[in-house]
Amino acid sequence: MKKYNKFITTIFLLFLLMFCFGLDTYAQDEFEDTGGGEGGGGGGGSICNVPFGTFDSVGVFISNTSTFKLKGQVSSETVFNYGSPNSGFIPIAGDWDGNGSVTIGFYDPATSTFYLRNCNSTGPTEIAFVYGAPNRGFLPIVGDWDGDGKDTVGLYEVPTSKFYLRNSNTSGFADLEFVYGGPNRGFLPIAGDWNGDGKDTIGLYEVPTSTFYLRNSNTEGFADLEFVYGGPNRGFRPIAGDWNGDGTDTVGLYEAPTSIFYLRNSNTEGFADLTFLYPNSGLPNEMKYPIVGNWAFDLQ
Repeated sequence: MKKYNKFITTIFLLFLLMFCFGLDTYAQDEFEDTGGGEGGGGGGGSICNVPFGTFDSVGVFISNTSTFKLKGQVSSETVFNYGSPNSGFIPIAGDWDGNGSVTIGFYDPATSTFYLRNCNSTGPTEIAFVYGAPNRGFLPIVGDWDGDGKDTVGLYEVPTSKFYLRNSNTSGFADLEFVYGGPNRGFLPIAGDWNGDGKDTIGLYEVPTSTFYLRNSNTEGFADLEFVYGGPNRGFRPIAGDWNGDGTDTVGLYEAPTSIFYLRNSNTEGFADLTFLYPNSGLPNEMKYPIVGNWAFDLQ
């Protein structure tokens, strides 16, 4: 009886191993580069749904070639193409499926359509939906507005300084709608968990003065945090992320002409805590846009 039980146990374990291996192979096949689709293109790729690190890193989207370059915490980088060159799409990044790793996406201002992907690699769009009206001067914004562990999209209307935030990545009306900041002030929107409560809230970066105005709730009102960081009219692009893994997001700046990031570990005035060049090489006329995330490929 004991020998029989051992035999049955052995057969069961072998079957279980074969089954798990089959699932793993199937999962890898599902995320293979398929080309075509809305996100068709060439280039390399990376692994999806792998363990993630404890802090955020940066990346750059080069619109001339529709190339993403993501800087790793452990490995050096991953590079891949998604979308069409010079499409006018705005790159975004978020944890769309709540697995703890951040992946890329696009916002098309001409049609007000979002194209999201659950893997940092070349391949077809996995989530596509229209949100907002086309050609309204919207800028996209991403955050976990309700604290459910998934990032969803939002829109910032530049002429009115109005935010339209949505709690699901689907078409529909805004779940949160409010005015913050003055109209036509040269603001750029950002979002982050400024107080470490597990929910993302909005903020504004005033380009002419290089001033940040951060708010701890997604409502109208005055800034909870206000400070100058960086020089005025330097062509900086604002970013936010958890650079040191303490659970709180802080600001940063990307100087596109020089490809230099300036990251700060507190939402206060002062010098950059982290300064580095990325990418390290490129063409003089590349149009580069920064993105931030806890990239999935890092700890494979």
